[in-house]
Amino acid sequence: MFDKNLFFALCEKYNVELSDSAEEPMIKDGNGVHAVTSGDVSRIFAPCQTFFGYFDVSLH
Repeated sequence: MFDKNLFFALCEKYNVELSDSAEEPMIKDGNGVHAVTSGDVSRIFAPCQTFFGYFDVSLH
């Protein structure tokens, strides 16, 4: 069930701005406010390092 009051409380807590005129998701960054691009998503959710090199050092 959608809790409208919780939604608005979270928006206020995390400084989310709501708009009646935006037709797509928007983001505010160093370049101002613009539509979210795939580049924004890639930058924000960049994959973690997937390879961890190690040395097998035996204590023999």
